[in-house]
Amino acid sequence: MKPFMLNGDDLTVATLVDLAANPQARIDIDQNARAKMQASRRVLDDLIEQGETIYGVNTNMGGMVKWLIPSSEVATIQNNLIRAVASNVGPVFEDVYVRAAMICRINSLARGNSAVSEGLVDLLVKLFNAGITPVVPQLGSLGTSGDLGPLAAIAMVLIGEGRARVNGEIFAGATALAKHGLEPARLSYKDGLALINGTAFMTGVMSVALMRAKTLLENYYAISALSFGCLNAKKKPIDPAVHRLKGHSGQVRVAQALYTLLNQMEGVIDDRDVSKRLHSERIEKPMEGSTAVEDPYSLRCTPQILGPVLDCLDQIESCLEKEINASSDNPLVLLDQEEVFHCGHFHGQYIGMAADQLKIALTTMANLAERRIDRLLDAKKNSCLPSFLAEKQSGVRLGLMGAQFMSSSVTAEMRCNATPMSIQSLPTTADFQDHVSMALVAARQALEMTEKCAYVIGCELFLGCHIIDLKGLQRYPAAVSELYAGLRAKHGFLDQDRCLTAELDEAMAIVLGEYKPQTTPSKQQGQGELLTVD
Repeated sequence: MKPFMLNGDDLTVATLVDLAANPQARIDIDQNARAKMQASRRVLDDLIEQGETIYGVNTNMGGMVKWLIPSSEVATIQNNLIRAVASNVGPVFEDVYVRAAMICRINSLARGNSAVSEGLVDLLVKLFNAGITPVVPQLGSLGTSGDLGPLAAIAMVLIGEGRARVNGEIFAGATALAKHGLEPARLSYKDGLALINGTAFMTGVMSVALMRAKTLLENYYAISALSFGCLNAKKKPIDPAVHRLKGHSGQVRVAQALYTLLNQMEGVIDDRDVSKRLHSERIEKPMEGSTAVEDPYSLRCTPQILGPVLDCLDQIESCLEKEINASSDNPLVLLDQEEVFHCGHFHGQYIGMAADQLKIALTTMANLAERRIDRLLDAKKNSCLPSFLAEKQSGVRLGLMGAQFMSSSVTAEMRCNATPMSIQSLPTTADFQDHVSMALVAARQALEMTEKCAYVIGCELFLGCHIIDLKGLQRYPAAVSELYAGLRAKHGFLDQDRCLTAELDEAMAIVLGEYKPQTTPSKQQGQGELLTVD
């Protein structure tokens, strides 16, 4: 396979996730990027020779920043840095997230502002291409000075320490390198700092989370159309013409997508027919009509609710692509000025706030689905369908009541998880790192919430598929047909009460689509012992 060339400038979220998710993918560094990396290293060497005092080059780091380091201790301080901050704990990340982080870090270093040794970046590329995936615990990153702990777990393997997974087995870092004929890195000025002082992990995790969220939203248009048909909802409020009056891009785009689907969905009502029916029922005194002239908000306001979600995902994607192609490090070298700058480009506040926005967007979708689920199951609201969709043995069966238990519980949990993490700064390192972003924590929460959201909107799909069979609907859009076929491939129509877990799990997987990573086995064999890598 031809390697994808990284140049630090034009890597997209979608390409990043595709490369990370494909074990056969190969990467390399563009020649122009290599020239910039070499030039920045020469600038750093010249500044050192001129006697400049540079953070993390000839000083210690963090709360030990006042200590000046002689050239004889350069390798020691860089190796000590990696070992000292490799302090993450808990369950480990699946390979796709580690690989995404590796690509992000290589792409950032390829910009030529970090003054890192070219050979060190080449070793990181070789690690990726060989399928050597460092074992990275999930808990412990502050998201400032970058993802120090997670990136240090990757760097540990580069120096022949730590642990790595190769073909499903876990080995000591040195063993994993040796299996592919690779020698541990010998670190020089700034090398250890350059490996860990960035936003690569939070950005990689958020990139996968975003692609999953985009898949969810795309599938939710079809699920929304299905619910409209099941509940005999009206389509005129979704006409894009009226949504252009509001001016929000996302709202108009959602209306356009949904309106197209509604025109192909059996069961959707023409508002003019409703008006004519109500007109025919009028008498000379106030009376209650047979139906309402408007639908509830969970149907009628779909573009107004999902439009902000779509706009939010677009904003997050823009933020991520800036970060993916950014010089995320400290200090940085500007080649045109041949000068070093002490800065804070490792700070993860942009990603932390983007992750919190994604959490809110996902919860918004779940809130909408939860209300529709209630409407689909309640005989007082569901357009003459049976209570809890139990057609046979009324009064003896409970029907699909349990589906609502699950969806309500998961939605409530999501609402709690949506509390912003990016404002939870706690100062550390003798108050040197006195404002931290907690961005990787927020990104992990957002990632977890993509699956929770998929359970809730998957439940709405599950109920809609049941109603297709219950009502004998024959005409629906291809997107609905695809989702229906996916669920029915394994699970038939429910005409008796049974455990719903398998169906709801399948519905979740279907609405997540291709961006649901494969689950890593809970136990892996490595050097004569079983290691938990949940």
